[in-house]
Order: sequence, then structure tokens, then C-alpha cells
Amino acid sequence: MILKSLKLQNIRSYIDQTLELSKSSTLLSGDIGSGKSTILLAIEFALFGTSRPDLPAESLLRKGSTEGSVELVFEIENKPITIKRSLKKSKDSIKQTAGHLIVNSTKKDLMPIELKAEIISLLGYPEESLNKNKNYVFRYTVYTPQEEMKLILQEHPEIRLDTLRKIFNVDKYKKIRENIYYYLKEIKIKSTILDTKTENFEQKQKQHQEVIVQKEELETQNTSLLSQIKELKEKIINKKSQIEEFEEKNKNSLKLKNELENARSLIKEKKEQSQLSQQKQQQLSKDIQQFPSFPSLEELNQQLALLEQQQRSNITKKTTLETKIQNCQDQVSDIQQEIINFDQTKKLYEEKKQEQFLLEKELQNKSSFLEKKETIQENLNELSQLYHKTFALNQQAKETKENISRLDQCPTCLQEVSQDHKDNISQKEEDRISRTDNMLSDLDQKKTNLQEKFLENNHNLELLTKKETSLGRTKTELAILKEKSSSLDEKKEKLQELVKQNNSLIKGLEELNKSNPEKITQEIENKKNSIHQLIRKNNLENNLLETNSTLNKLLQQLSHLEQQQTNLTELIKNNPDLTELIKEQKFLFDGINNKEKNLSLEQATVQTKVNHLQQQISLMEEDLSKLKQLKSSLLRLKDLRHWLSEFFLNLTYTIEKQVMTKIHQTFDSLFQEWFSILIEDENIYSRLDDSFTPIIEHNGYEVAFNSLSGGERTSASLAYRLALNKVINEIIHNIKTKDLIILDEPTDGFSSEQLDKVRDVLEKLNLQQTLLVSHEPKIESFVENIIRITKEEGVSRIF
Repeated sequence: MILKSLKLQNIRSYIDQTLELSKSSTLLSGDIGSGKSTILLAIEFALFGTSRPDLPAESLLRKGSTEGSVELVFEIENKPITIKRSLKKSKDSIKQTAGHLIVNSTKKDLMPIELKAEIISLLGYPEESLNKNKNYVFRYTVYTPQEEMKLILQEHPEIRLDTLRKIFNVDKYKKIRENIYYYLKEIKIKSTILDTKTENFEQKQKQHQEVIVQKEELETQNTSLLSQIKELKEKIINKKSQIEEFEEKNKNSLKLKNELENARSLIKEKKEQSQLSQQKQQQLSKDIQQFPSFPSLEELNQQLALLEQQQRSNITKKTTLETKIQNCQDQVSDIQQEIINFDQTKKLYEEKKQEQFLLEKELQNKSSFLEKKETIQENLNELSQLYHKTFALNQQAKETKENISRLDQCPTCLQEVSQDHKDNISQKEEDRISRTDNMLSDLDQKKTNLQEKFLENNHNLELLTKKETSLGRTKTELAILKEKSSSLDEKKEKLQELVKQNNSLIKGLEELNKSNPEKITQEIENKKNSIHQLIRKNNLENNLLETNSTLNKLLQQLSHLEQQQTNLTELIKNNPDLTELIKEQKFLFDGINNKEKNLSLEQATVQTKVNHLQQQISLMEEDLSKLKQLKSSLLRLKDLRHWLSEFFLNLTYTIEKQVMTKIHQTFDSLFQEWFSILIEDENIYSRLDDSFTPIIEHNGYEVAFNSLSGGERTSASLAYRLALNKVINEIIHNIKTKDLIILDEPTDGFSSEQLDKVRDVLEKLNLQQTLLVSHEPKIESFVENIIRITKEEGVSRIF
């Protein structure tokens, strides 16, 4: 991985700066607090985003800004990559927003966590890094703040070991053990539960056998009962068949008795109906004899139709005459009213004639008013032109007067203009202004007079226009009145004709009324009454015929029923009554049937018990099956618990110890090598103990880390840092950041001689790109590129 450029916008003390980087070694030079460390934090933010507590968003966004961003360009295996991350301030907090990643000119817009996943994949870092707040591999191979390394060296050994386990991904063994302890606890709980659930397994097996024996005894009893029930059912069938045979024979006898009883009832009923029919026959004959003789019904209907036709004809004639008389009288009344109204029309005609004359006389003056309007309009136009011309002369005189008062030199000849000459010209222009003012006043007065005359003339023209409209309306009304007067003679002639027609119609109505319509009405009523009586007589005669026929049928039926009664009496004597015998047999049948029901009830009870026991056996077998499975599970859990606690846990300790031992050997060797290069005192020796704690010996005596001088602590920290970098790069083969290292203030507290050793360190590292942050001027001679950073009024700038 090679860094190419870094662009910062509103990041801490930077507003908008771009840093260009190249291969080999580069120094970020500047005073303390100028913004050097911000660049390193911005590189980490661009790659992995914010994280708590090491790199929170609040510590990156410039104070007072609402948005900020970092854009980093770098190469991996000669493949250009650009990543951009952004920050945005909301009401309550500062958060990362979506950014983008460009790989080989292909752009992806991604959310922060997606960007981190892509970068971890590109850098070849372990996938577990995605879910960790701290980027351990990056922090301890590429960039580690110097104070953070000192803090690690002073930590409790167990905390330091946990940190190293995370760096080398060995902490998974500790997590495995923690998970195993938790799982063993769960196994213990489950085993206890299974022990409790299976403790009564033998007792349930014994109960299961007892229930099976009880079921077999009940099945034997049930078989015996079924045999007895079968015998009783056969007896029931035989007895029931015998009873049905007796009932069939007895049914014939009872049927004959019922038929005899029905015949007797019918004979009695038919005799009563015969007596009633004879009485009705006598009464109908008597009623028919009371009616007089009538013509036929057809003749009566024909006579009635003729009378009704004559009556309708008279009514139609009368209605027609009355309608015509009413129409004539209405028309006569209307025409008479029109003749009366004509006198008023004639008077109105004369008035309209006079009105027409007056209007035509007044309209003769309209042309003079139109000519006057044109004359006034022409005068107004001439007056307006003269007014504008005079006004222009007035304004010109005023402007000349004003200009001459300010003029000191003639613009044409360039000679000085005297005051007398200016006063003379001013006086002339003043006279001209006075004359034009008077002319303008006179013209205003004349214009006002002409406008008043123009308005008065227009008013008169409007009145004449209205009168012209009234004249047209009057002419139309006169034409209508003249047309009405010409039709008067025609109306008088029509009136005479209508009077004659009305008299003729009245005479016809009187003649029609002289005929006797009441007589025709009475004759119609008489005919209708005769028809009604004839119909009634015919109905009685028909009823008499029906009664005679009914009486004959009743006598025949009565004779037949009496013969049937005799025959049934003989048949009953030959078929005796078996009712008592049937009752006796039914009693015996009920006894057998009750016995069968009692045995069936007893058998059903036994069968129910058998079924219940079978269900109980099934449930017990199911329960025993589950208990067997639980016992099997319990055995498996005990075996698993023994294997995890006795074998697997020890295996994780062994593997972790072997891995950490290998790391310790390499780490210790590298640490001693780097420490010997950096330390200037040959009597000081260093090594790492089992907890990776640096042990410093001076003249054979151990010296506490906190008792070392500032330069010695820095040397130990830098040596630890470089050794850790080398070990990580060797163990994690796939990472793509092996050619880059960033050293932040690595010479804090170094003497001049120790600063010279930094050159040896850089040469020994032999990396493609090294980035140093320092305010030591001497370091500048050790590197190939120098980038200077200054800070003025809270704003950092790059040079």
C-alpha cells in the first residue's frame, strides 16, 4: 500500500487543504499543535471510519462547520484506489454519511460500514476486524500514536496480553474457553433437569406392566359377555318374528272391523243427505212456479241494446249542441270586447302620430350638433399644439437662464463671459419666460372653455340619439295600431254570423229537449229487471236438475253400502281377535330384550374400561419412549461434558501457549535488536518476559520502566513498536500494508546521539514509504521529502 494524496475539508484545524505524498521517506514538519497528527488521524478515518473511544466523529469535524470530508488516494499492487468519507452535523450529534470508493475507475457509493468492509478486504486484513472498534492490525503495523505505545507498556500484564491476543487474533482461544465454560454450565443445568425428569423411569415401567395385566382380564370378561348377548339376540329375533306373524293375522281382523264401522257411518250419512236433497227438490219446484212467463233472454238483450243506443245518441247530440253554443257565445264576447277597445286604440294612434311629428322635428338639428362637435375638436387640437410649442419655448428660456448663470467661459471661442453679458441674456430670457407664462395661462383658459362646450355638445348629441331610438319605437307602434284598425270591419261581420249560428243551435237544443229522455231511461230499467228475473229462474231450474241427479246417486250408494255391511259381518265371524295373545308374547319379548340390554350395557362398560386402559397404555408407552430419549440425551451430555472439560479446554490452552510462545520468541528477538540500536548505553540490556512486558537491566539489575529517562522510555516504546510491526507482518501473510509505516513523534526525549540512530533505523527498515511526524529539525536530513505545516489563527496550512 502506497499513499498518494490526502484532501481535507473542515477537518479539525484544516479548512480545505490537499497533501501530495510520494514513495520513500517523508517528514511532516511543524511546531507542536500545528496539525501534523490530524493528517495521520485523517488517513485512519478515511480507511476505517470513526470509532469510539479512539477516533470519535466529534473530534474530527471542525468547530462551527456542519459538514466535512476526507478523500484519500493510494495504490495497492499498482492499482489506483480512491476513498472518500464525509461527516455531517445534525441537531444532536455528528455522524458519518454515505461515501464512495473508486477502484480502477469504477465508482461505488457505499454506506460507512460497507466502505470499511471493502477496505478490509482490499488490505487483506482479517474479516474479524470489521466488527472491532479498534483497527488493531493497522494501529500496530502502520500507525501507532507514540503515547499509546507507552501506555501499553505500562498496562497490567493481563491487559497487555489481551491486547496482543486481539492483535494476533489469538483472543479467539480465550473466547472459545469462555464459550465452553458457558456451555458446560448450560450442560450441567440441562443434565440436572434430565436427571429430575427421568428419576421415576423404573416406577413407570412397573405401572405399565400392571395396566397391561388389568386390560387382559377385562378383555376375557368382555368375550364372555359378547357370547351371552349373541344368544339373547337370536331369541329376540325369533320372538319378534312370531309376534309379527300374530299381528299380521290380527291386522286383517281389525281391518274388517274398521271397514264395517266405516260402512255403517256412511249409510247413516247417505240417508241424511237423501232427506236433505228431497227437501231441497220440493223447495226449488215451489220457487220456480212463482215466476211469470218471459220472452227469451236473447230477445230481451236485443231490446235493451236498442234502447241504450238511442239514449247514447240523444246524449251525444245534446253535448255537441251545448259545446257549440258555448264556443259561439265566447267568440261573440271576445269580438265585442275588441270593438270596445278599438276606441282607445284610435285615441292612442293619434297620440303616437303627434309624438312622431315632434321627434322628427327635433332630430332635424342633429347635423348642426355634429358639425359643431368637429369644429370644437379641431380647435382643441390646434390649441394643444400651440400650448406644447409655447411650453417648449418657456422651458428652453428657463434652461438658457440657468446655464448662463453657471457659464464662466464661452464653449465656442473659449473667451471669458462677462457678468454684464450674462445679465443681459438672463433679462432677455426672463422676458421670454414671462411672455410664454402669460400665453400658457390664456391657452389653459381657452382650452377649459372649449372642453366645456365640447362636453355640452356631446350631452345634446346623446339626448338626440335617445330620441332617435324613441322615434323608431313610435313608428313600430303606429304600424301595429294601423293594422288593428283595418281588421275592425271584418270583426263586425264575423260577429253577426256568430249571433245567427248561436240562435240556430239554441233552437236545435230546444227541439231535442222536447223528446222524452226519462221515458227511454225507464224502459231500460224495466228491461234490465226482466233479464235479471229470467236469469234467476234459469238458475233455479238448473239447480233443481242437479238436485234430482244428486238424489239418484245417493240412493244408489246407499244400496251398495247396505250390501257391503252384510258381507263384512260374515267375514268377521271367520277371523277371530288375537290381541290378548299378542300382549302375552310381547311381555315375554320385553323380558328377553331387557336382559339383552343389561348385558350390552355391562359389556359396553367393560369395553370402555378396556379402551381407557389401551389409551393409558399408549400414553405410558409414549411417556416411556420420551424418558428413554431423555436418558439417552443425558448420557450424551455427560459424555460431552467430560470431553469438553477434560480434553478440549486443555487443548485450547496448549494451542494458545504454542502460538504465543512462537510469537514471543520472534517478538523478543526483534525487540532486543531494535532496542540495542536505539539505546546509547551499552550497559543497558532489554528482553520480554512471558507476559510480553519489557524487562530493562542496567549493570545486571532490573530497572522499572517508569524509572527510565524520557529518551530510554521512548527507545523502549519505539523498539516495541517496530518489533510488533515486524511480527504482525510475518504472521499475517496476506496484508497489503507491509511497505508502509507511519511514525508519530518517535524521538520524544532523544538526545542528539540518539537522533542520529534514527537514520540507522530508517535504513534498516528499508520500506517503500515511510511517513514521520516530528518537530525535530535534525530529522529533516534523514528523509528524502519534507512537508511543512503551519497554523495561524486556528487554521492549518500545508507547504
